[in-house]
Amino acid sequence: MQLTDEIIEQLIQASGFKRDGSMQLIMVIKCIAVNPETPVHVLDALAYHTLADVLERVAENKNTPPEVLAKLAQHNCPSVRAAVADNPNVPEQVLWLLVGDESVDVRYQLAENCNLPHVIIETLTKDDNAYVAYRAIMSLKRLQSRGVTGRIRRWSGGAGKAANG
Repeated sequence: MQLTDEIIEQLIQASGFKRDGSMQLIMVIKCIAVNPETPVHVLDALAYHTLADVLERVAENKNTPPEVLAKLAQHNCPSVRAAVADNPNVPEQVLWLLVGDESVDVRYQLAENCNLPHVIIETLTKDDNAYVAYRAIMSLKRLQSRGVTGRIRRWSGGAGKAANG
C-alpha cells in the first residue's frame, strides 16, 4: 500500500497542521507511527515514507506486520534496520539476514535482544566485532538466569516470588 494523498490528508487533518512539511507535522507522523493503537493499514502506508526517522518508528511498533518489517530490514539506513532487529514480529529468516548485516549497530541491537531464538544469539557470540560478541554473551547469561527463575516459578505454581527469592 502506498502512502496515498488521502491517508496523508487524514493524518494532517487529525493533527490540525498545515500540509507544509513542517517539523511539527513530521513529529505528528512519527508519533502516529510508534503509537500501539495505530491501525496496521496505516503502518503499512507509513512504511513507504521517505524519512528514516518515520521508518524507525514504524519498525519499532509492535503491531507492524512481518512483511513490512522484512521490507524495512532491507532499508539503506542502519538505524531503520536496527529498529527492525528489536521488533518481536520479525520473521526468523529476516533475523538471519540481520545477523550478517554490515552495520555493527544493527548486529549489536540483535545481540542485545533476549527475545531472539537462542541459536541466533549464540551465532552473534562469534561476531568479528568484540562489542557485538560480548553483548551476545551477556544476553545469553541473562537468558540462562531467566530460565532458572522461570522454572522455579512454575514449580511454585507461578504465583508470587520464586521459591528462594
